Amino acid sequence: MTVALQFCQPHWSSKIWLNNMTWPLSGDTNVTMLLCTWLGGEGEHLPLEIREYNVLVRWLHQNDYRPGNLIDRTCVETAARQTGLSDDRLIALLGRSITLGFYLEEWQRRDYWIVGRGDAAYPKRVRQHLRSFAPPVLFGVGEPKLLNGAATAVIGPDQVMEQSNEHARAMAAFCAQRHRITIAAGKQTISAGVAESGIGHGGSVIWVLQGPVFGEPLRKSFRRAKAAGKFMMLSGRSPADKRPLSQEPEVGRIAMALCDSAMYLDGTELSGDRYCLEDAMYDVLDQRKCFVWCMGQATAAAERLLKAGATSWIDMEMAVHEGLFEDRAEISSHEPSQLAEPEGELAQVDPPKSLVTEDTAEDESKADAGTEKSDAKKTDTPSIKISVRFGEQGDLFGSM
Repeated sequence: MTVALQFCQPHWSSKIWLNNMTWPLSGDTNVTMLLCTWLGGEGEHLPLEIREYNVLVRWLHQNDYRPGNLIDRTCVETAARQTGLSDDRLIALLGRSITLGFYLEEWQRRDYWIVGRGDAAYPKRVRQHLRSFAPPVLFGVGEPKLLNGAATAVIGPDQVMEQSNEHARAMAAFCAQRHRITIAAGKQTISAGVAESGIGHGGSVIWVLQGPVFGEPLRKSFRRAKAAGKFMMLSGRSPADKRPLSQEPEVGRIAMALCDSAMYLDGTELSGDRYCLEDAMYDVLDQRKCFVWCMGQATAAAERLLKAGATSWIDMEMAVHEGLFEDRAEISSHEPSQLAEPEGELAQVDPPKSLVTEDTAEDESKADAGTEKSDAKKTDTPSIKISVRFGEQGDLFGSM
């Protein structure tokens, strides 16, 4: 049976703000969305998981192809045969162009922007930190240029005490007053407070969320900040993806990829961590300046971070030195990537170390285990806890 393959290429001309990121989308990104994006109503053939897509990307690179070449049926059949993926599945996914076209028109009306992992405009921080685990497609709304700035993530689990929420809001205000971008993560009370406080004090905010939240109306303060270029939302999931996931580790990973320092507000032993924020910070302790704020006795999650090298932030006043959070040069000088073969580069680099052991074609059954880590991976690291208090910051924050 012959199946005609074509991808959607709507003809509109409105431009998105970040460099080469314009409508219509590139052919590579169109095909990547058809293969990987959940659009609702998925039946027998489910979109590719990240590991499956990486297997396909490596094959494309090794054979001098790009995702856009998969509009050719012969290429699809050869790719399926040599990667072990089902050709029926690939053909069915690539046949969703009409459905995708309707969504693209809706998303453009809502001022969403979309960038694929193979596009030059894909955020360099996410590309470099997550490597082959970088989301194949990113969805955003608001000012993408914020992705280039010096940023501090203010994160924590849900169900924290009010004192933790107050400290999170104070930290967001602190960042705003020092012209640092504040990053909030996930749809939860602490994140909403961080975003509101950052904007309320004239700062800029990046809110990393799951895709379905994009469809919810923005508060007036967020709309105004968005219009002023001081607010954006970012997701690795499609706004049409309505799946109720119990955990969304991608939110935490993206937040840590975008920041150059982070503050974790401790919760209680009953607090949930749907976005795996503790795990995400644990992964970057040797790459970012990471702090933990506890109200009283630290929880097991906070103790784990402190023992692994995070700095304890205790009774610290917010009137501290301007250089409290130094930016790493390779982060603060970020420029969008201009890779001739972006997916080819991704195919040859390693993902974060906590994910390396799971990225094998023979272990596809572990596709959702990306955040599971053994506490033993840093057993050689000395257990050092440093408490930071006002007046003691002078020598603590030297160059990295």
